[in-house]
Amino acid sequence: MRMPKLKQAVVKGVALVTLIAGAVALAQSLKKNKKAKVIKAAADDAKEHVIAHAKKLKAVSKDSFSKVVDAVLAEYAGMRTLTKKEIAALADELKDGWEATSKKLEKQAKKA
Repeated sequence: MRMPKLKQAVVKGVALVTLIAGAVALAQSLKKNKKAKVIKAAADDAKEHVIAHAKKLKAVSKDSFSKVVDAVLAEYAGMRTLTKKEIAALADELKDGWEATSKKLEKQAKKA
């Protein structure tokens, strides 16, 4: 069963807004860190990759979104730009963004 194009666009838009909000929250929490600029750049880059991979999926569920986040951040673990702790925090932030997105989608589906 396919979603109408408008509904797909809304879903992608809400997901994007949620990810950006997570990026902003992460950036604020890292503001005082010496590596803040490097971490912020890597986090922003990771978010862009997550968004790009998520857009390629026809249907985005919590599980598929979580797998995309894990796959993208696994690449960043190999680069050693971020520590394991920072990667885990970023993963949590991105995955928590899905929950907010799904709540918004449920509200929109009820209105439609």
